[in-house]
Amino acid sequence: MSEVFSSVNHIIRKCLETLPHLNPEELVSYKIKTKVEEVEVYYRLYELSKEMIWSEELPKIFYQLYQENLEHVEKLLELYKKIFQGKKLFQSTFHP
Repeated sequence: MSEVFSSVNHIIRKCLETLPHLNPEELVSYKIKTKVEEVEVYYRLYELSKEMIWSEELPKIFYQLYQENLEHVEKLLELYKKIFQGKKLFQSTFHP
């Protein structure tokens, strides 16, 4: 079994064990946190792709993905504020 496969398998197993035990506030907080991380990755890829001499379309694609995911984060934060009125995001200790 490859090292990558083993690592991914471990992450999936940990998610399947932990996520069902989180309460709604923890689940939404976790989802927001992962979406923010995704936004950051797409923005870094966008910045890096502008520096490379690749297709002109690549930075546009990464920027579009960045914007779409940023919108998702904003919607999730809005939902969180409505449901959990005034509470700060739950800081989960769960890190797969």
